[in-house]
Amino acid sequence: MTVMFCDLVGSTAISARLDPEDLSSVLGAFQKACVSAVTAFGGSIAKYMGDGALVYFGYPEAHEDDAERAVRAGLALLDAVAAMRLPLPVRPQVRIGIATGLVVVGELIGERRRAGTGCRRRDIEFGSKNSGCGVSGFLWWWPN
Repeated sequence: MTVMFCDLVGSTAISARLDPEDLSSVLGAFQKACVSAVTAFGGSIAKYMGDGALVYFGYPEAHEDDAERAVRAGLALLDAVAAMRLPLPVRPQVRIGIATGLVVVGELIGERRRAGTGCRRRDIEFGSKNSGCGVSGFLWWWPN
């Protein structure tokens, strides 16, 4: 399975400069770009986390080239965010981390406490936590 984590760069600073409605417009445009890029390459948004998104490639449907699909989706997202022209005094930028590895997928919190399906593996956590180490406008990939 391949997991992609992407987030807006400097969202805290952006939120300090914008009205809540304008910030909502920025986040909405970013999420729309995420959905478009991800679904075009067969990925699925697992969840949104504030100004970021956790994306799965290879679950619920696996492909032989899920890692390549994730990289292509990440590059498409970089292009889409760079092309955003919002009538606001900010230019959104995105950071993307991608990790590939074997995972366990299922309920993560136990019986009768369903909070959704998730995946667990050190490589996946590494990809999501370390997307913040990247430079905006670049895609970081950690192969298995």
